[in-house]
Amino acid sequence: MDDDFRTPEAVAVLFELAHEIGRGRRELAPQLRALGGVLGLLQRDAGEFLRGGPAEDWIAGRIAAREAARKRKDFAAADDIRRELLEKGIVLEDSPGERHGGGHKGTRASLVVRVTHWINVVAVLLMIASGWRIYNADPIFDFSFPDELTLGGWLAGALQWHFAAMWLLVLNGLVYVCYGIISGHFRRKLLRSRPVRCCAMCAMRCAGGSRMTICRSTTPRSARRISR
Repeated sequence: MDDDFRTPEAVAVLFELAHEIGRGRRELAPQLRALGGVLGLLQRDAGEFLRGGPAEDWIAGRIAAREAARKRKDFAAADDIRRELLEKGIVLEDSPGERHGGGHKGTRASLVVRVTHWINVVAVLLMIASGWRIYNADPIFDFSFPDELTLGGWLAGALQWHFAAMWLLVLNGLVYVCYGIISGHFRRKLLRSRPVRCCAMCAMRCAGGSRMTICRSTTPRSARRISR
């Protein structure tokens, strides 16, 4: 145990074999894989490791599931699948005709999000109309708002409408925040995971002088893109 089973020397032998393979001695590849198996290394398929993401059949299955959801007009499920693929480093791009001409324009928010947003609109309009009535009670400028655009009828009534709309806005905001936390809406929108993957196999290939395939990146700029 004092010398860690001479593991550093064993790893050095693996690097030497990898270097020789990179110089053209491909017959040493089975030996490298066998020796690496003693340490639990080099047992995965190199292409799968370098892709660094899900298998192609899984990707195709998720795309097919998204298409089925779009056909039955379950756009929320389709958007969830798109986000699931994005978290895996895969950007699914629809053609312009499908994105804008297929009845689903952009990302459609859930029913709760849409309802809370429209309640916000109503609350803000009520606050604006009652606020104009409050202003008309004691205008500080040489103009006042038309009575047809105000709410409350008089100062006390306008104040009641104004505070009622304010509390509606606050309570609606609390509902939106609670829904965003419980449903995972905020996590999907704001905290998309972007894991960092180790490219030890890439480094070994570079050291051996062999040509490398480009690893799949997990950053949005260079994520794998699938156009449809």
